[in-house]
Amino acid sequence: MLAVRDLHAGYNDRIFLHAVDLDVERGEMLAVIGPNGCGKTTLLRVVTGVLTPERGSVAFDGVDIRDMNATAMARSVAVVAQGASLPERFSAFEVVLMGRSPHLRLLQSEGARDIEIVRAAMERTDSWRLRTRLVEELSGGERQRVIIARALAQEPDLLLLDEPTSHLDLAHQLDAFRLVLDLCREQRLAVVAVVHDLTLAAMFADRIAIMAGGRIVADGTPAAVIDASTIERVYGCPVRIIPHPTTARPIVVPEIDVPAINAAAHCHCLESLPLPASNRRNDPLSPSGRGVAEGRGEGHRPRPMPRLSCSCVRDEAAHVRF
Repeated sequence: MLAVRDLHAGYNDRIFLHAVDLDVERGEMLAVIGPNGCGKTTLLRVVTGVLTPERGSVAFDGVDIRDMNATAMARSVAVVAQGASLPERFSAFEVVLMGRSPHLRLLQSEGARDIEIVRAAMERTDSWRLRTRLVEELSGGERQRVIIARALAQEPDLLLLDEPTSHLDLAHQLDAFRLVLDLCREQRLAVVAVVHDLTLAAMFADRIAIMAGGRIVADGTPAAVIDASTIERVYGCPVRIIPHPTTARPIVVPEIDVPAINAAAHCHCLESLPLPASNRRNDPLSPSGRGVAEGRGEGHRPRPMPRLSCSCVRDEAAHVRF
């Protein structure tokens, strides 16, 4: 669907992208990662036609974007920009309705079909319930859903996201990426997402392209390109790669020289402390105590606090419950 070939581009006679080649198919999600200033956002600006390349080409379904007018581009490509601003004093519904503009003639009003498309986009992003609220009243996660709904209302073939979760907490980051991945599959969208969180990119993307110095230095599945040597070479930071316990997708953990966490979290000495005979049957970890969950069963008496002599748990005694 998207084909980038031998792309060179920059600003003010300085080239920031060098010989970039990239392909993205319908129903595929590509994450672009790399350090600050490596050319990720410049690449998106070229793909959207905002920046003209010095050399090379960008094509949608075989059509060079230089042969497409602004209306055709707006119907084909939707952008969810980093920290996208929304016009104040507009309702969420009105903002999403703006996504229909590329499909309207000059001075043409939205019709019943446009309203249906907007409603479907807002329902799919769980933002229909927000339709009457002013955008300045929305939380960060709610605003992001409205912005994605507006992009969907354009009915694009390609969805570009520039650090779409940079201002969201962990739960809303996951929600946003789950939504984008679902839309990618359901509507056969080609998705290119610029992402700073390497683990988040590896968790959701079908492929990852790593950029450094304006070039693509690796392109493949998360498991193929996220390795410790590549990440250290690109970011200048030693890391450890750990497979996710259920998906086996890579988790990136920085190797940092800081004091270790209190050893109490890793100490098993409490498990070896003897329990008074009268309380063993109420201990959910002991054979005779199974079935009396957390000691709240019949005949329960609180277990006395044993003396803590181990230095690794003494400071944590106030948080231990028996």
